[in-house]
Amino acid sequence: MKAGTFTLKPVSLPGNYSKAFKVFIYTLILIPGLLVSKYSNSQCLVGYSSAQINWDNLDYLVTAGNYSGFVTASMAANQRFTIGTNAATIALSASMTPNGENGTHIANIAGYTGDDAQFTPGAPNQTITITFDNEVMNANFTLYDIDRQQAITVTAANTLLVPQVVNVATYAGSILTVAGLPTSPTITSNNTNLSLNSEVSGAATISVTGPVKSITITVTTVGSEAIFWLSDINACVTGSFPNNYFLVSRPFNGGMAGGQPAYFLNILDDSVFITNPVNGQSKFLFEDVASLGKVNSVGYDPYNHIMYFVYSLTGSASTNKTLRKYDFNTETFSTVTTDITSLVGIPTFTQGVESGAAAFYNGSLYVGIEGSNSSRNSGREHIIWKIDFDASGAPIRSTQFAGTPSDGGGTLLHDWSDFIISNGILYDFDGAQSSPNIYHYNMMTGAKTTYNPAFRPTQVAVTWNESIYEVGSNSTLLYAAGHVQPYNLDGTVNGAQNFPLVMPPGTTLMGSWGDASEAFRPKSDFGDAPASYDPDPLAPATHERITTLRLGSSYDYEWNLTSSALANADGADEDAIGAAPALNYDATLTYSIPNISVFNNTGGNATLIGWLDYNFNNVFESGEGVSITVPSSGSAQLVTLTWNNIYVPLTLNVRTFLRLRLTRAVNSMTTANMNGWYPDGEVEDYPVLLGAALPKDVITLGLDKKDQSSVKLNWNVRSENPIAGFEVLKSTDNQNWKKIASVGAIVRSANNDYSYTDIDAEKGVSYYRIRVNYATADNMYRFSEVKSIRIDHKGAGLRIQPNPVINKASLQLSAPRNTNVSVDVLDVNGKIVMQLSRQVSQGINTIQLDRVATLPAGIYTIRASVDGEILTTKFIKSQQ
Repeated sequence: MKAGTFTLKPVSLPGNYSKAFKVFIYTLILIPGLLVSKYSNSQCLVGYSSAQINWDNLDYLVTAGNYSGFVTASMAANQRFTIGTNAATIALSASMTPNGENGTHIANIAGYTGDDAQFTPGAPNQTITITFDNEVMNANFTLYDIDRQQAITVTAANTLLVPQVVNVATYAGSILTVAGLPTSPTITSNNTNLSLNSEVSGAATISVTGPVKSITITVTTVGSEAIFWLSDINACVTGSFPNNYFLVSRPFNGGMAGGQPAYFLNILDDSVFITNPVNGQSKFLFEDVASLGKVNSVGYDPYNHIMYFVYSLTGSASTNKTLRKYDFNTETFSTVTTDITSLVGIPTFTQGVESGAAAFYNGSLYVGIEGSNSSRNSGREHIIWKIDFDASGAPIRSTQFAGTPSDGGGTLLHDWSDFIISNGILYDFDGAQSSPNIYHYNMMTGAKTTYNPAFRPTQVAVTWNESIYEVGSNSTLLYAAGHVQPYNLDGTVNGAQNFPLVMPPGTTLMGSWGDASEAFRPKSDFGDAPASYDPDPLAPATHERITTLRLGSSYDYEWNLTSSALANADGADEDAIGAAPALNYDATLTYSIPNISVFNNTGGNATLIGWLDYNFNNVFESGEGVSITVPSSGSAQLVTLTWNNIYVPLTLNVRTFLRLRLTRAVNSMTTANMNGWYPDGEVEDYPVLLGAALPKDVITLGLDKKDQSSVKLNWNVRSENPIAGFEVLKSTDNQNWKKIASVGAIVRSANNDYSYTDIDAEKGVSYYRIRVNYATADNMYRFSEVKSIRIDHKGAGLRIQPNPVINKASLQLSAPRNTNVSVDVLDVNGKIVMQLSRQVSQGINTIQLDRVATLPAGIYTIRASVDGEILTTKFIKSQQ
């Protein structure tokens, strides 16, 4: 064996064996050695992966036959093919004619089997140059049928144009010699020997350890048998295809039960929907009203939010080369190109860009171009092209990813229903009536796995978690009802989870089904308070948009949460209120937000909830929320949210934050749902400036037991704020309080004494406190300290109101049981000036003293006899 080459020695067999048998025996002998050679050539270093240009699954374009008029000489001479994450350009010199890929050369070397690309040099020194986009390692391939004086030189270089060592292997019975090693080997065949297509005597395997940027194959001598074949090309490439590419479209959690659905895009006629695969519920997004046919071949870029598509069924398919896009950011349509051939060199055939398929993955658009004709005898292939984009989003080049025979003998062999890509596998749903198939293409290795499903495959979609779904209609009718069901990745579907495609409240979707597409998370509205108020990035406060429910007059619409220190990231879209009122602190108070603009025209009630962080802990809590119901109306409504009896502590903060959320009442939002997703409505966050600490008013309270049923409360207030009045509160457990009286303020601010007598004191311990209500815009109030008193024996109680008396008065009497009472009114001399008797009930009774108006001014005593108990109180009679 020479350095850089090896030769497998021929084996002599008796002459009476047939030629076919000899080929078979030679193959058996060759395979073990070739497997060793192939294994050696395909080893990849850490950080590299094995990849292949596999001619079984590609279409090497030609200009002859049914490709004539569609493929130009320039296209045929410069073709690009994917090889794993890399790509290779195969450039031919002027007189090097490509004859396409075929299986004509049937004697294959292990590792280089199946179809090969055939070439015919028309003159000496014609070249095939293979240039990789990025350097590869261990590049290797086999050249077949080098015979009859043909000579081929192979060279390789890295990116810096440094020549690389080229290894050449020949095989048993070889008619080849190799010279010029190690960097420029020339492989020369014997003068007259012919290597049959069933032999490997004219085969040479080329391997370059690399790093390799380019390999040039130069036919220095054409010989009398010019044709030769290039096998599959193997190499070690850097990088890998991403898993979980669609994680960016992950739905949001929380809020409504189950969280946001795992939507994907779905096309019906000219309309785009999003579909929930677990129940078939679909939501209309938009319609392409300018469509010249039906929207088809859809690929969605989830990172830039661009949907690429073409039109089908236009009536002029052969001239339709237009690629369109819809920008979800601006909600506008535009034309990428009217001629995909001129833009990126993709040839189209009889069907133009129509009736194909598309998918988007790893930053590139994959577009399927149909090769068949109406007679189903074109012999062309359906081809999937990968379109790359520059940083501005402009298409810059195309690369062939896969090809499969389209028709033959009047039969449609492949009919794209759709294809999708997930985790480095392209799933091709072939709905051909004669033989439906599902193909799985490994994007790294180029291998294809074929399944023969028991159903006719239709459209296919992928969700954020890489689940694959079969979508659309299995019917051959142009207009049919659709369905969605999980694809099991093995040629079968989960029919138990087959759901009809419907629009709420249950309208079945029917029409011409275009492509389904990739995972989609729609734009929605988010809060913009500081990040602590949305602590879980997977469950921020967010609402999908509907036109009949919003806060204010405009709606914020974005892809992701944008937190901001001042809750101002959303700008003018936060318009339910002008600004939140200032919040005072260091007091128990009532806080209200009036004139909140709400539009609810849904036909049902909506729920509006506000959260106010009044304990300043930088999160919204359930106890900080208040809720109201907003009825449906054809016009905007102004509503008020009020937080009653909230204690706002002393703080050095200058602001806190408010959140408003609106959604339909059927979504069951509560004050526990300050975060999470809802399918409709809106959320708005606002900064709330802090006002002032309430003054430290001095409120002193004293209790005095007058008798077995009456307690007199005396309090004094020294206030810096105007006082509207007081409420007397009583409790038997120091927790549950009830108001027993209201007392007006004598003056709005001063040092004043007040009193009130509770004539119905409870037996046992009673608790009292005074609520001071201030005459301020925000209805501030404070409580006095709590005082308690004990009544051991419940008796009767007596009180007159008002006091002083002018025209009339009422006597309030607390009776321990149902009984009779007699009442005497005495003047200062003890003379009875008025008498009356009444039947009273247990508890507080009111007796009107109508005749007091006739009494002269002075001081009087009321004496009441209740079950033998004598009660007295005094009052002043004033002049008219």
